[in-house]
Amino acid sequence: MAHTPVHACWLNQVEICFSVVQRQVVSPNGFTDLAETRDRLRVFGDRYKAMAQAFRWNPRRTSGADH
Repeated sequence: MAHTPVHACWLNQVEICFSVVQRQVVSPNGFTDLAETRDRLRVFGDRYKAMAQAFRWNPRRTSGADH
């Protein structure tokens, strides 16, 4: 059995991350092979890690979401 978080708000963060990768790395570029795709994703990840800053996240219960 897998225990997942009580709140699904963390999924929004995952969706945002994949959305950014799709818009900035995958969609506007044509790739000739899998290695090029991998390399561009790594470059993007390294650049993002260098500029990323920690933030304080506090999931809030929204009305109607748990009903």
